[in-house]
Amino acid sequence: MTGIQPGASRRTLLAIVLLTIIGSLLWNFLPSEILELSLLRAEDRERTEKLRRADELRRRAMILRRTTYDMDSIRYYLTEARTTYSKLYDWYGVVQTYYNQAECIRHISNDLETVRNYIDTALALCRERADSGRVALARAWCYNVLAKTYSGHWEIDSAIQYYGRSIHLALDRRVDSEERHKLLHDDYYYSNLLYQRLRDSETALECLELCLPHSIAAYGERSFQVAAVYNGMGNCVGTGQSDLEKALKYYNHSYDIKRELFGESHRSVANTCYGIAGAFYHKQELDQALMWYRKAQRIYREALGTSHLSLFRVYRMLAMVQRSMGEFNAAHSSLDSAEAILARLQLPPEELRINLAEIPLARGFVFTAMKETDSAMAAFNRTLSLIQTESTKTSFHKWKIVEAYSGMAQCYQEQGAAAKALEYFDRCIQLARGGSAYGSRDTSARSLSTKAYIEVLNGLNSKADVLLATVGDKADSLSILKQVLDLDLEIIRISESMRLGSRSESSKIYFASELLSVFERGIKTSQRLMDASGGAQYADYALHFMEQNKSFLFWQSILNRRAKGFAAIPDSILRYERRLKYRLAFWEDQYNASVASGAAKDSSEAAAQAELHKVLLQLQREYEQLINSLEKDYPVYYEVKYQTEASSLDSVRHKLLGEQDAVVEYFVGDSSLYALVITAHTCEILTSELDSNFRTDIQRLRQGIVEHDFPLYTRYAHRLYQVLFEPLEPKFEGAKILIIPDDVLTYVPFEALLTKPISAQESDYSVLPYLIKRFQIAYSYSAALALKSGRFYSRTNESGDVLGGFAPKF
Repeated sequence: MTGIQPGASRRTLLAIVLLTIIGSLLWNFLPSEILELSLLRAEDRERTEKLRRADELRRRAMILRRTTYDMDSIRYYLTEARTTYSKLYDWYGVVQTYYNQAECIRHISNDLETVRNYIDTALALCRERADSGRVALARAWCYNVLAKTYSGHWEIDSAIQYYGRSIHLALDRRVDSEERHKLLHDDYYYSNLLYQRLRDSETALECLELCLPHSIAAYGERSFQVAAVYNGMGNCVGTGQSDLEKALKYYNHSYDIKRELFGESHRSVANTCYGIAGAFYHKQELDQALMWYRKAQRIYREALGTSHLSLFRVYRMLAMVQRSMGEFNAAHSSLDSAEAILARLQLPPEELRINLAEIPLARGFVFTAMKETDSAMAAFNRTLSLIQTESTKTSFHKWKIVEAYSGMAQCYQEQGAAAKALEYFDRCIQLARGGSAYGSRDTSARSLSTKAYIEVLNGLNSKADVLLATVGDKADSLSILKQVLDLDLEIIRISESMRLGSRSESSKIYFASELLSVFERGIKTSQRLMDASGGAQYADYALHFMEQNKSFLFWQSILNRRAKGFAAIPDSILRYERRLKYRLAFWEDQYNASVASGAAKDSSEAAAQAELHKVLLQLQREYEQLINSLEKDYPVYYEVKYQTEASSLDSVRHKLLGEQDAVVEYFVGDSSLYALVITAHTCEILTSELDSNFRTDIQRLRQGIVEHDFPLYTRYAHRLYQVLFEPLEPKFEGAKILIIPDDVLTYVPFEALLTKPISAQESDYSVLPYLIKRFQIAYSYSAALALKSGRFYSRTNESGDVLGGFAPKF
């Protein structure tokens, strides 16, 4: 057995004594500040370790929220963490545990009352603290959790309001940068999903455009979060159908990032394939749509199995594509598969009901395409029976009812039951405007969402077509024509209000192609009323439709960036205008929601509401300044886009025409040419049929002039004179004519038209019978612009100097 040597023991004892003496000396003679600092550092290390353990407990709880849903363990971990934070006087940590607990309850049971209790406790703790960046951040996360909870209860307006509050607080620059970006990503992204539920794709797109820079800052450019934002942008643009090529561009961004992150067979990749297929479906590229839906179907099956809601949605859209391709049996088979998937799913009753309603709704449109109207009516009625219950009267569900009513109206129209068709189109219009319990947030024209805008105008348009088909030789034909005219005027009024409103304009292009037929129907109806009643006042309506057509054409060209040269608008101005209108609409929504919720509960909420009002007023001032600068610096753009003063026959006659003057305004319809001829004392609408070569004839005329091809020029110059001008000549008494062309007529030099046929042997340009030898011809883009100048035709400017214009090629 080995023992301790006596010498070693004495040395050890001596060392201990010496260390004790040295320690005592240091304690007595070292500065007290150094000793206190040493103790504080030890305490800091201990505090940091305790905070680390509390943070770890919170993280464990949030992991359990996503995995086992073990609420007892979650509650234990968060309670332990909260106890530690309280002992350390870390109020922010305590607040975090409360909204973490609320988030867990929201995720697992979505118990609104319990979530509110936890959030109210957290907000009360925030109110006890002086205003700071951390207080703003804590309150923002609380509102974020409340928004998600209300969203889960389908209380969409409340959810939007709380996301708006969270955004407003998170925009506080005192908030920590990384946390701020993550929170704003979350707020904007989930706000977009709510607006998509409301079918307000343009506000949803605005949310995503605001979200994108925060997503990139928080997660990086090649992250899943950024891919999700691009996917959402594709959904928004595709839903509005304003620019399907842009939608595909967004989808492709998302598709590339997701494939890079997850490979080819991930459910998220399938989501983007589904979006790409939808864009091709709306483009009517049905083969491409079918291919991408099949790809999404394959990935969903591999990743999620054969019983998943995403697979149900793919089958439903496959049926729509197959219906459009005329493959009706295949469409019904796809709907059978979708129905079988729903039967295997265990969904909440409300969600199950709305998804079940999709099946008969889709079948109804398949039967409508098959002309089996009785079967279609039964399917639409089945849809209504599933949706029209007390528990499903929400903004989201009303669009299914609108679609069902629209389908029923089409069936009645097909059966020749005009009165019933009109009744159901009226129901569509009323519901889309928000005129029932299923409601919308605002019923004014400017506040219509993209979906509501399209449904209202489609309903009015269909109603006018039904009425027009019943005119015939009825005794009340004059009354019916007046109803059609009123409907067309209402369509134009709503479209104009939307065009000038604060919402995004891009999605309004969706209906622009339909407006051409509305303008033509309005002109034709005005002409029929003039002929039937002898009332010259209907010529005013024809002028109104022609002028609105000019305005919408110019507006659409601005949106497509084709009129920058004409209006001289820099890209930066157009972008600023668009962004300002987006921001104005978004913050107007937030402020209105705050006011609608009633009086603020506490001083902090009152302050937040006041701040929202301040932001809104500032944006309104900026918008007014923009409009004023446009009027001053870009008068053509301002006049066509923002000028709302209507042109009338009286104003044209009094401000533009002398006794010997005339105005001719053209409208090129689908197969007819309309010319409104206004003189000092008369007004007529002349109509002529256009043959299929009309546009080609104009191209040949231009070719003959540019290439100096004498036979080609003379042939088509006289042919177009016969179509465009010869029928009008008996209406003119004088020699001055203001021409307001339309569409391809803007390329026609009327003064170069030939009033007589020319022999092929002639080749002398100087002796040709040009129209300018009979009339002095001037041009204007619209009557409104001509009225603005206050002059009909002048060879000199106000100073008396001669004006010269040169156009060597056009």
